[in-house]
Amino acid sequence: MKARTNNIIALLLLLFLNTGLISAQSRIDSLENILNTSSIPLKRIILYELIDEYQSKSLGQSLEYGHDALNLAKERGNKKWVIDSYIKIGQIFVKAKIYNEAFDYFNTADKISNEINDSTYIAKTSHFLGIVYYHLDDSTQSYHFLEKALQFNDPLRNPHEAGDICKDLADYYLKTQRFNKAYRLYKISLKYYEESIDYENQVAVLCGLATIKANTGFYFDARILYSRAFDISLEQNNQFYNSRIAIKIAEILFYNENSTNLAISHLKEALNIAVNEGYLDLQKEIYNLLSLIYEYKKMFKTSLNYRTTYYYLKDSLQKTNAQKFNSFLDMKYDLDKYANEINLLNKKNDVSQNELEKQKQIRKFTIIALLLFSIMAITSLLFYYHKKKMVEVLNSKKEDLEKSNQLLLESREELNVLNDNKNKIFSVLAHDLINPFNALLGFASLLNEESQHLNKKEVKQYGEIIYQTATNLLYLLENLLQWSKSQTGRIVVNKQNTELKKVLESVLSVIYILADKKHIKINTSFQSNCVAFIDADLVSSALRNIIQNAIKFTYEGNAITISTECTKDETKIIIADTGTGISAEDQGKLFQASRHFSTAGTANEQGTGLGLMITREFIKLNNGKLTLSSEIGKGSTFTIIFPLINPNKDIGNNTSKTNS
Repeated sequence: MKARTNNIIALLLLLFLNTGLISAQSRIDSLENILNTSSIPLKRIILYELIDEYQSKSLGQSLEYGHDALNLAKERGNKKWVIDSYIKIGQIFVKAKIYNEAFDYFNTADKISNEINDSTYIAKTSHFLGIVYYHLDDSTQSYHFLEKALQFNDPLRNPHEAGDICKDLADYYLKTQRFNKAYRLYKISLKYYEESIDYENQVAVLCGLATIKANTGFYFDARILYSRAFDISLEQNNQFYNSRIAIKIAEILFYNENSTNLAISHLKEALNIAVNEGYLDLQKEIYNLLSLIYEYKKMFKTSLNYRTTYYYLKDSLQKTNAQKFNSFLDMKYDLDKYANEINLLNKKNDVSQNELEKQKQIRKFTIIALLLFSIMAITSLLFYYHKKKMVEVLNSKKEDLEKSNQLLLESREELNVLNDNKNKIFSVLAHDLINPFNALLGFASLLNEESQHLNKKEVKQYGEIIYQTATNLLYLLENLLQWSKSQTGRIVVNKQNTELKKVLESVLSVIYILADKKHIKINTSFQSNCVAFIDADLVSSALRNIIQNAIKFTYEGNAITISTECTKDETKIIIADTGTGISAEDQGKLFQASRHFSTAGTANEQGTGLGLMITREFIKLNNGKLTLSSEIGKGSTFTIIFPLINPNKDIGNNTSKTNS
């Protein structure tokens, strides 16, 4: 009578817990308190409740209660209970994304269901096999078992399960982009969920229908469906779907309707919910989309901030999931070990009992003692190997973590380099591009408005200023393009044996014009057949920058000397000017990408500070090096040295000298 009273009290308490009026942890504590005092049928129900409650908190604890339920079912010899327990454990492994283990449990449950020939259980186990095959990317088997589940299910008796099967079949068709079939099955599942008053799955199905509409170009219809789902989710206070739906609407607004501001508004609303509720996966998705939107709006700093937060959350989630997964594996290992120990102890007990019944003499006791000793030795050996294996696993995890940290450090360094390059380009754009454009527009406007009041000399003077300013802008843009290509690795180096004299003459054919304007004489001394293994285009660009620099800082009427030297090991190009020279302090600033350094020439020519950095990059790409020797008031000498690779054996050492 007392036991019956306890069961009634426990049942009433269980009904009260199912009303959802108390917190999740209090509910778990209450279930655990009444677990051991309940009858077998009620104990089974409580175990299933604990399995479900712990799935969102601790998969390891959920798995432990799953094994308790399975052992209870096997002890009672109830095959339907055994099937339910196998399904519960299989669901835990699906949650942990260990699908092969999940398949084993569902497959065992399916075999027992077919043995007892119960259509309800056949439908249920076929359904879960279809799900696990879906995750194992076996679409043929997934479709087969989901269709089988639909065939054996009785929707009048189990409308909710019918809704689940139709929904999972619809998910399959959506994945394979058969939208018409997916749409029809989603509509059917929605009807079943409405009959079974399952609001959460109603929201999920409406989101699926909206996805189909969006994928087929009906964006307005998709937003209507999302709004309908949001209303249900809001009424049920399902914060996860409130945030999730806001994200989906924002995606449509951004990708398909170009409404960036409205998309940002939805995303910030979704982010507020995700942060308050601690949904890290949703936060990561929101930050990623915000980064893309602000990048599209060309607000790169804001985009970078969101992108940085996205990577931080991504890394945190990976670590958290790894910790949870390792904890689950540890619990699984303990349970497997415990089960093996029980089986081993049962076997030992059976052996002992049989031996005691057969032999009561000392000789038999001696044999039993030896047998027990052997078992203990084997157990100790197994324990030793298990411990050794665990140490190896821990060491492997430690190495993986160290590799991950190293990759993170390398990624941070690369990000810093890219950020410095970006700042450099922005600095040049702000400092050197705006001023020439303002000057160009100013003189052009003056020439346009005052042309009738200007004489020919003034018109020519303004024209020359406009021409020189436009030329400087062209050089700046060319340098910016070359710099960005070199920093992003988009330059393709095509090296071959090249005669330096031809490269220099090609460069000088353009440079002479600049030299003539300042009445600067260029003296050359080139060795014939002086060959280097280089990319001629990249080296030409580097030479142009150095020679233009020499002209810039050489006074009118002075001279520049360009010569080549070839030995059996290397080739040199020497460019010496008689200009202003460079101080030792300024020489250290010339090749620093993080500093903007530029000075005006002898005729007040302006520069960007990029030319010598580009020169150094291009020479480096050709396995060469650049040296500088300079003294204030006496000029500068730049020397480019290339190693001699794949030299032509027939090349001579004749020297050809010309003056310009």
